[in-house]
Amino acid sequence: MSKNTNNFKVTKTKLSIDERGSLINRVVNSCFVDTEFHVEMLEPIFQISVMQMFTDKSVITTKATVDDKEVETLDYNATYEMIQNDNIFNAIKNSLQAYCIEDLHSDVVESLEYKKSQVLASQTSISDPIILSVTNVIDSVRKMVETFDPSQYKDIIELAKNANKFNVTKNDFINGIVKNLPKKEDNKAETSTDKVDNITPISPTTEG
Repeated sequence: MSKNTNNFKVTKTKLSIDERGSLINRVVNSCFVDTEFHVEMLEPIFQISVMQMFTDKSVITTKATVDDKEVETLDYNATYEMIQNDNIFNAIKNSLQAYCIEDLHSDVVESLEYKKSQVLASQTSISDPIILSVTNVIDSVRKMVETFDPSQYKDIIELAKNANKFNVTKNDFINGIVKNLPKKEDNKAETSTDKVDNITPISPTTEG
């Protein structure tokens, strides 16, 4: 059932699997120019895509030259400004169940993280488990430390440089490694446990 919200209608309350996948792919791909991640594009493209998928509201277009031909293309800046000024996105969320848009946004962010890990993997020879850990330095860097091989030194330096493109600063990268290094106390505890495990119990002496 269509719902009136000022000068447009919400024409659907849920997306098919294909529609959901199409929206996610559009947002993710729009956030990358070649291999460069542009986080500033996330919210504008997401909100524009939601408006197009759920309402009958038209986007604002502009003229552009492609292959020496003048074509009509989406004007991202003007359309996003319209959404903000007319409070369109909030009107859509209010017309739908709140978790619907929140879940959709979460799926987009998750897909972006996967895309970033793929881009990083294509720019370095370091192993895939280490690449995936860098997408969340604080939570996953321990895996990289535990499997560290001196021969990977150059790869890790290269990875640290590439990570900066994806809003992971070098300080965060280094601090994450230092923070997750095994503590000396842990090593001592392990050594102590090993010794206890290797002790052969002494049976009481039997008289007679």
